[in-house]
Amino acid sequence: MKENNCNYANYRMRGMDELQWIAYRREILRQQITESEKTLRLSYNKLTQREEIPSGSWGKLAFWIYNGRTIIDGIRLGLKIGTTIQLALKLKNFFSKKR
Repeated sequence: MKENNCNYANYRMRGMDELQWIAYRREILRQQITESEKTLRLSYNKLTQREEIPSGSWGKLAFWIYNGRTIIDGIRLGLKIGTTIQLALKLKNFFSKKR
């Protein structure tokens, strides 16, 4: 339910006076705020909850493989960033020594 906040002529079309229009807009904004609050709370809870390790042995294996893969991917990304920074520093030193 998206409404244009700047369209003040809209209240005349609905047969409302200015105070009724303000109350109507306040109620719509309150609904939008509660909806966004719910989505923010759900996403926060999803990000902060602990993962449960599955009880079966195959489930545990899959869980640890998946988590190990994310850790390894993070290490690889860190190494790439580190080598890039190291290369940039070597180039800087190389060009600064020439002068």
